[in-house]
Amino acid sequence: MDSLLADLTPVEQASLLGLRLRALDARSATPILDDCVAEQTADATGLDLTRPKILRGVVLVHAVRAKTLDGAVRQFVARHPDAVVVDLGCGLDSRRQRCAPGPGVDWYCVDLPSVIRLR
Repeated sequence: MDSLLADLTPVEQASLLGLRLRALDARSATPILDDCVAEQTADATGLDLTRPKILRGVVLVHAVRAKTLDGAVRQFVARHPDAVVVDLGCGLDSRRQRCAPGPGVDWYCVDLPSVIRLR
């Protein structure tokens, strides 16, 4: 594991799980979320996607959950083009890029300082 990731506390390392799951989905033959930003971030940080082994079912549940939340956010910002979105505990999630809010939407990603530095 890259030293940037190794220096994270166990709580901070928990944010890597979502990234790992989204990257694994993106690399699958039939991605649900198809989050290429997660795949690029995992590569850039040196995150090992092979260990620990994660069951495909866990990857699928996470991808479906993320896609469902993305849909709800897209609907909200479509109805409120001047919305403020606060993504608490955002980790290394690329929801903002996936949802592509309009220019009037203010989006804030909030997490622990070391996780935000990784972003």
